[in-house]
Amino acid sequence: MNFLRLKQVFDTIDEEYKTTGKYVFKTSKGIFGVSDLEILNKFFKKINLNENFLDLGSGDGRVVFLASLFCNATGVEFEKDLVDLSEKYKKELNFNCEFICDNFENLDFSKYNILFSYSDSFFSDKFVEKLKKEFKGTLYVYQGVFLPNLKKGKTIWIEQIPIISYELA
Repeated sequence: MNFLRLKQVFDTIDEEYKTTGKYVFKTSKGIFGVSDLEILNKFFKKINLNENFLDLGSGDGRVVFLASLFCNATGVEFEKDLVDLSEKYKKELNFNCEFICDNFENLDFSKYNILFSYSDSFFSDKFVEKLKKEFKGTLYVYQGVFLPNLKKGKTIWIEQIPIISYELA
């Protein structure tokens, strides 16, 4: 699998999502919305993604599949239906990655170097404290709307989309 094939597959899936009203929808923990694979492919190349990657709220798995083209990639998603969908795509597309069905606030972040979030709400103070204690790496927040209460690092702009970094050491 390469990027162009992955994008073609998800372009087809997105057309189906649009016709069924599943392109954006409310879940029990937040909002599911599709991520732009072209933007993220450019971003992953720009940061030379090559470490242990975790997508916080991985939805249908597309960001994890893309990241797995660069490194070891894992997604954590609370909604079982979305994890099941990710596992279905993983099997059909033959990807080597992992999906965890859980609240990401319950995970041990010490084994990851990169955390990624396309957040639809602010991070809780409890979660930020957990990150400070456990995580030694870079958190990237896509779109820059709901930002954590952490010291900002660089903002990486990809086609006018901000992706903000936070270094936790």
